Amino acid sequence: GGALSHPHRRACSGPCLFPQIAFICLVALRSVTDNTPTPMAQQALQQLHLDEQAQGEMSEQKEPLQQQGATMPAASTAVAVGAKLPCGHPRIDPGPCVCVRIKALKLKKKSSEGLSPEEQAELRELFEQAEPIWVSEQILRVRRNDPAQRELSLRKEILTREQVLDLFEGLQHNTSLQRLFLGTILIDDAEAVVLGNSLKVNTRLNKLNFLSVDMRGQSVHLLYDALRSNNTLVSFLTGDELLNTAIDILRTRTNDPTLSCLNLRCTYGYRAAYYLNDAMMCDVAEALKANTFVTHLSASKGTLRAQGTEALTMLIRSNTTLASVDLGACVFETTDALRAALKENTTLTKFVARDERLNFILQLNCLKRNDPRLVKLELTIKDDNFPADSGVLLADALKENTCVKSLSCFASRSFYHRRPQSVFGEAGAVALVEVLKANKSLLISELKLIDCSIGVAGALALAELLKTNTTLREIDVTRNDLTPAGVAALTEVLWNNATLTRFAADTPSLGLIVQINCVSRNERCFCGIFDTRGLTDEHAIRLAEGLLQNTFVTRLRINLLHLKDTGLIALTKAIATNRFLQALYLDGDRAQQPEVQKGLVHFFRMLGENGTVERLEIMGSSLDDEVVASLGEALKTNTVLKKLALDSCRLDDAKVVVLATALEYNSTLSTLSLRYNTFKSSGISALAHTLQVSMALTELDLGSRSDTTAAGLDALAEALQVNLSLRKLTLGVIHHDYNARRKLAEIRVMLQDPVRQAAAGGWN
Repeated sequence: GGALSHPHRRACSGPCLFPQIAFICLVALRSVTDNTPTPMAQQALQQLHLDEQAQGEMSEQKEPLQQQGATMPAASTAVAVGAKLPCGHPRIDPGPCVCVRIKALKLKKKSSEGLSPEEQAELRELFEQAEPIWVSEQILRVRRNDPAQRELSLRKEILTREQVLDLFEGLQHNTSLQRLFLGTILIDDAEAVVLGNSLKVNTRLNKLNFLSVDMRGQSVHLLYDALRSNNTLVSFLTGDELLNTAIDILRTRTNDPTLSCLNLRCTYGYRAAYYLNDAMMCDVAEALKANTFVTHLSASKGTLRAQGTEALTMLIRSNTTLASVDLGACVFETTDALRAALKENTTLTKFVARDERLNFILQLNCLKRNDPRLVKLELTIKDDNFPADSGVLLADALKENTCVKSLSCFASRSFYHRRPQSVFGEAGAVALVEVLKANKSLLISELKLIDCSIGVAGALALAELLKTNTTLREIDVTRNDLTPAGVAALTEVLWNNATLTRFAADTPSLGLIVQINCVSRNERCFCGIFDTRGLTDEHAIRLAEGLLQNTFVTRLRINLLHLKDTGLIALTKAIATNRFLQALYLDGDRAQQPEVQKGLVHFFRMLGENGTVERLEIMGSSLDDEVVASLGEALKTNTVLKKLALDSCRLDDAKVVVLATALEYNSTLSTLSLRYNTFKSSGISALAHTLQVSMALTELDLGSRSDTTAAGLDALAEALQVNLSLRKLTLGVIHHDYNARRKLAEIRVMLQDPVRQAAAGGWN
């Protein structure tokens, strides 16, 4: 317990272990080139030797310790450094081993008496002192092949290079250790050679985990070759993906029933030496020959030349368990034999590589053999490497198919060699539609033909199909020029269709018709209309008729761009009687037209009658004085609306004063957003007066304003002294007015006041 010559305190009758610990740390600072201590380390080591000699000459205190009837042996200088003590540990300094005291404290800890805080601190210090002894003992047990040692965990210990080499060398003749867990270690070629030789002959170890920092490529390949000869390891986790991949290949070769997906994690950093190559592909093909459990093979990138491609081809021809092969961006030197193998394969349903033709060939094969596993078909057809009649080939493969339920085809045309027509083309679209009409057993519910150059002929054929088809639920024909004649034909058919729930096209009115039909049919799965571009009076009137009986639509967006007062008034009457709508969104920059303003007046008067709408958002619509007045009157009587957003509505000071006056009578609106408007200090002062009168608002958004003056902020600050319910206030960035910036800082402090937070239930 007394102080030594250095700041540490004596923990036992021997000298402090600090010099030995420092010695081990400094040895680790060896030069990377010649493994010799650096000049700085040599000087420090010489000083440490002098310190050790000085401490050895110090008088040793002998303090006997009672330990369950036994006494702690006194320090004995007769035992040389490196020789064994009576406890079995080698001596590392002239003092006694600390294991006796550790055992005594452990026994006391397990007893009913327990340890005092001082004894707990002493035990932690003793553990730190005994750590080098314990590590050396464990490595010695490995080298001696201790039959009682089946698991060794050194995750928290820092091992020197000599200890790592001793441990790996001990594994060569060890037949007892099954699981070894290490922390972060440095593996050079020497360590890799020793570990590799041990793994080649070791037949007991099945788990080896460690983290290696910046392992060199030569070391990785040395261990990879060793793992190819090992038949017992089932878990080998390191910081290098290539070694982890080697263990997965080993598990595949031993037919491990727990491994169903072989992931070749060979994209370590940016080094091409770690990518999928011929040697690895040959190993995988050899491992999968007798495997009956792996169904998925995946990799990220690489290059397969003649040997690797041949191994993959033979694997596809012979394997009967693989269901999918995903090689990511892997490139093949030649694909002729591979394409022939994919045409004859009877087990695969997916093959992904940089060459999309390979997957296309396999998918056609699956369609022709009517594979029941292929329910969702997704194809990407590129112009530069696909046959010109790809669409016709796809249609021919579907003639006898009865399993596909979803068909998605994206014809990605090359940016540099963009053809005017996709290889899928008009002929492919017409042929596909004819197959869908003729094959009554092919019940496709989802059809996507994106950027497939569908023109007037394809649109007319699709319209004819929709007259009789009752299985299609979703259709996507975006990025196709349907032409006015095709759009007209589809419009007429879609109004009478009773099965579609989604129709996506570059003409938004087609999709809107399908949405209106869903509202009229009261579709349970349809809860909102969000895309109302192209909404006309005809659409609005039919939508209003559907809303009168609909019970599932809760959100409705109304675009005012092509709407007039007739359609808007019809929607207003339907919304007033509907008891299920909860959110309304209005947008469109045509609100300044007189007929639209007339409809908005009726729309806002409806808010006083509707008892379900809790959220109203209007964006990008100019509101005149009459419309704002009608909105104000509705707010005075409405008791349901909780959020109101009037963003980019060109509200000036006079209009904001009208709204602020109306909000003084409203007790339910909690969130108000007035972003991107033109009002200034007068409008802000009116809102501040409302905050003093009404305590309903909890969030006020006046953001995106840089012209807020100090007068408006003074009014807000005065209101916040009275109003304790406002939790969130958003203001714009003020750049020039110093007084305004200072007042803004005061408001921020007021909002963070603990009293306000407690009253408002927390500050956001």
